[in-house]
Parts: sequence; C-alpha cells; structure tokens
Amino acid sequence: MARRLEDKMVEPMTVGIFVDEPSEQLLERALALEPTDACLADLAQRLKTIAETEQNSLLRARALFLLGKYYSAHYNYLEAINVFESGWQHCHLLAPDEQRSYLLLLCKSHFALGQFESLTGRSSDLLKLARETADPTYEIEVQSLLGSLHVVLGIFDTALQHFDRAVELVNQASSPLPAHLLFALGRFYYAKSDGKNSLYYYERGFLQALPEKDRQIEGVILNNIGVYYSDLKDYARAIDYYLQAMKASRECGDAWTLTLECNNLGVDLLERKRFASARRYFYLALGYIAKLPSTSRESLIKGNLGELAQMTGDIKAAQQFLHESLELAIQSRDSRRLQERYEDLALFYESTGDLVNALKYHKLFHRQKLQLVESSASVRSTLLQNKFELEKLRQEQEIHRLKNLELSTAVQELEQLSNQDGLTGLFNRRFFDSQFQAMFDKQLKKQQSFCVMLADIDNFKKINDTFSHTAGDEVLKIVAGIFMNSLRDSDIVARYGGEEIVALFPKTSLENAVKVCERIRIKIEGYPWQDLERDLNVTISIGIAENLYDSVQTMLSAADAKLYQAKRKGKNRVVS
Repeated sequence: MARRLEDKMVEPMTVGIFVDEPSEQLLERALALEPTDACLADLAQRLKTIAETEQNSLLRARALFLLGKYYSAHYNYLEAINVFESGWQHCHLLAPDEQRSYLLLLCKSHFALGQFESLTGRSSDLLKLARETADPTYEIEVQSLLGSLHVVLGIFDTALQHFDRAVELVNQASSPLPAHLLFALGRFYYAKSDGKNSLYYYERGFLQALPEKDRQIEGVILNNIGVYYSDLKDYARAIDYYLQAMKASRECGDAWTLTLECNNLGVDLLERKRFASARRYFYLALGYIAKLPSTSRESLIKGNLGELAQMTGDIKAAQQFLHESLELAIQSRDSRRLQERYEDLALFYESTGDLVNALKYHKLFHRQKLQLVESSASVRSTLLQNKFELEKLRQEQEIHRLKNLELSTAVQELEQLSNQDGLTGLFNRRFFDSQFQAMFDKQLKKQQSFCVMLADIDNFKKINDTFSHTAGDEVLKIVAGIFMNSLRDSDIVARYGGEEIVALFPKTSLENAVKVCERIRIKIEGYPWQDLERDLNVTISIGIAENLYDSVQTMLSAADAKLYQAKRKGKNRVVS
C-alpha cells in the first residue's frame, strides 16, 4: 500500500468590471491583493489580455507572475507551472525581487509534482540568485528546497551542505529556525532511516509553526509524524495524527495536503482491515484531488482502491482500479509512480494466476526501474555539473574579491608603514603629533580629562656603548612590547625619537595614568634582561602631564619637565 509524505485550490471569483479601466489601475489593484485572494486570478487574466492586445511584454510578464502566484498559493501546482513557463521568456523584464520570487515559486511547484529533472535544470540559476541577493530569508528558502531535492535523490552529503548553509543564515540573524526548515531536516533524517532525529525535528517544526501561525505547515508536519508512527505499526497513534493534520489542512484550505492525509488514513485503516472506513477516506481524497488536478496523486489513490478491492475479494474492481491507476501514472509522466503501478499489476496478476500478464508487467516494472536509475544518474550528473559551475563562479568571484582586498590591504599597509616606527613597531612621531592635536581638541570640547606621558630609557647610551647597538635595539623592542601589552586599545603609544617613548591616555585622570605608568615601570625593571646580556639592567623614567594647558606644545613641555624631574631624582621613577 502506498503511503506518502508531504513534499487549495478555490475557484477564482469574478470581480466587478470597470469599463475602460486603465491597465495601471488594474495592476495597482492586483498588487494590493494577497496571493490567496480569489479576485486576483480575474485581475491577472484581464491584465494578460490587455498586455497581449498592446503587445506589452513587461505587463504580460507581471500578469503571469501574479496569476502563477495565485495558483501556487492555492496549491494548484500544475496550473502554476503552466503559467510560469508561458511567461518565462519575459521574466527578465521583471524587477529583481519579482524575478527571484518567480523562479522560486516555479521550482517549488516542480518539486511538489515530483518534476525533479525540471527543478534540477533550474537549480543553478536559483542558487545563483540566492547568493546574489542581500535577502537571507530568500536564500534560506532556496537552500532548504535544494536540500530537500538532494534528499529525494539520495545525495545526502550535498543535502546536508544546503541545510547547514540555511541554518548558518538563520543563526546569523539570531532567529529561531523556521518551521519549514525544521520540517525539511525531519525529512532528511527520515530518508536516512534515523527515526529518532526525524521525529525530533518534526516536533520542533510543529512547535515553531504555532507562533508563526502557519496552519498549512502544521498539517504537513502532523501528516509526516503520522507516517512515522505508521512505519512503527502504531496505527492508533498514526491515525490520531492524520486526523489532527486533516483538521489543520481544512482550516487553511489546503486541499493538496488533505489528499495525502486522507490517503494515508485510508491506508492505515486498510492495514487494520476496517475496509468501509478506508474506502470512505480514499474517496474523500479523490474528491479533494478533483479540485486541483494531479494525475500522479489520483494514480496513488486509485492504486490503493485497487488493493482494497483485491483484499475484499472484488477482483474485477481491483483490476479496473489498477489499470486506471496505470493510465493516470502514464499521463502524469511521474517515473516513480509508473514504476509502482507496474509492480502493483505484476503482483495482482501473479496472485490471480494470470502468469502471462504477471510476466508482462514484471518486465515493464524492471524496465521502468532501469529507466528511473538512468534518469536519476542523469539528474545527479546535472547537479554535479551545476555544482562545479557554481563553485567555479564562486572561485572567480573570490579571486576578484581578493584582488580588490589585496589592493586595499596594500594601501592599508603603506599607510601603516608611513605611521609606524620600523624598529619597534610603535607609531612614529608624525602620527603621534596628528593624534595628539585631534585628541586635545576633542577632549577640550567634551571637557574630559586625558594625559600625556613622556618616557626615557635610563642610561641608554651606556647600554649601546657597553653591550653594542644591536643590544640597544633589542632593549628598545622589548620596552616597546611591554608598553603595547600594558595599554588599552584606545591608548596611543609612539617612539618619539631615540630612546624616548610617548603615550596618550584618553578619558584618563592623572591619578590613573600614574598607576598605569608605575605598573609599566615595574615590569621593565623586573624583566629578565640578563637573558639578553649578562649584567644588563634596564630601567625607565616617566613624566606625566594632564590636559590643564592651552596647547599640545605646552602640555608636552609639562610632561618633559616632569621627566626631567624624574631623572634628577635618581631615575627609574614616575613623576606627575
């Protein structure tokens, strides 16, 4: 018996006719309507007629886009595809956001009807648009759809890559995973026979659908949870989920999912030999499918009616249903459904002792199975080619980005070199002077305290003369490193000349600046200089001034005077 996972149609209303109503006004009215609004189909048809009369390609494309949205919103995927395909050649005339929506709805319709080859052929365009847009919601939908396509084709590693990307985008937005993505992850694990994780994601998806107020996805998820319990032969629980699913789908007018829910409920009732109830739900499913023609789904349901007739001993009715199911499968061009129907007929004729027909359909079954394998291989090959081309495009874009980045980085490096002291890695005097003036003006305007420090390595000439200029250079580097590691990112420290180091402390009182400099002085004094040269000792003298002066020159002169005092008092000290 065929039970199906979920992978509304209403009649369009006639709106009031406005004599000689301009197309611009019609379009404005149509754009203001929701895709589910029954008036939209009539307005879109009228716009299409006007566009064809006026030979207005853009208006025709927009009319077909609106009409396709209408059919898609009512789950009439076959009509949606027909409409979208007829306007495809002029789709490029639409605005970028309309083009993206147009292609996504078309691809979703292909997926819903099991037209995986058609979807595969458009997957590279879909992914390219997703990567070009700045709309993460759109890319999340695309990645989820392509992940689901790869699940159906059994390419699980690539499916997981698409899902991972979708999850990454959601996390970047600090949002909860949407219900449709959680549902897709549930199907991924179901296809991998991981029931525990499958149920986990289905249940999470259902809970997420509640605040999203999405009754349609609620129904879809409840249906799939029902299938999960059916597989465990827990039919009582499965039936309960199917009934809940049907309630949700009825409330949102989703006849498409209702066909599956009724069919699945009928299958479980058939398993429990409740034949009358099973028949009732199968016919209920046929009633829903009549509202949105799908020969593939009608084939599924009639195949189950054939099995029901066979189980109740009505061989003639069983034969009729199974052959009707086969004809519908042929009309649908659904390779998987056709394979199922050939197998059903082979088993049916074998059970009735008609070995000639049993052999006939058995051969057709295996031929169709082989064709399906070849078709799947072709689809996989196309997907791999698309993946290769997209990766090539991504690499070309990355090369272009890196070239621009290299140029930008080179400019930054040149700027950095022009501002940096070559020996110590500290800022140089030119950069310090420019920052000092800017900080002075800023802090003066805001009336905030800041300090400047001027430091000098004690007896530096003696170090050079005693241990060599190379040793002196190493001392400068180490002292500079201690300063850089001891200060905040907002502080500015520079080599002012020779063995002098200068620093700016924004938003810092004189008391706090003294504390910072005292810690630095202690670190320099306590550094293991003997590892560099035996008998080497290094200390530093520091002078600090607060911004109580009328210019940067007088402020720096004050710090220099404090440094001079530190030297006179015996060096290795901080004076403020």
